[in-house]
Amino acid sequence: MSLMVTRAWKKITVVGDESTKRKGQKMSKPGEIVKACQYFDIIAEQFKPGRKTQDFVIVNRNAKIVIGTIKWYGPWRQYCFYPVSDTVWSAGCLEGVFEFLNEVKQTRRNAQ
Repeated sequence: MSLMVTRAWKKITVVGDESTKRKGQKMSKPGEIVKACQYFDIIAEQFKPGRKTQDFVIVNRNAKIVIGTIKWYGPWRQYCFYPVSDTVWSAGCLEGVFEFLNEVKQTRRNAQ
């Protein structure tokens, strides 16, 4: 696979590869487990056309169903957690989500 780097405004896109760099930030490959917690995994999603940020899904390890998402919330200028309705979250599970949100925030700050 050949890689071709193009510049358009302030974003850098690696053509021919699923991982994408934007403003110096390396994004995760779609389907890659970016954080494994005791009861769930946080998995990177495919980049959506026209979006500058990557979304993540939270999948229950036992049932293999999506129980939440983490995506960029523009008005607050940060990643936020969106639980699926009628899901129950313990303090330990919320701690795992909180740690991931802090990791993503720190990665974005270091890239800028």
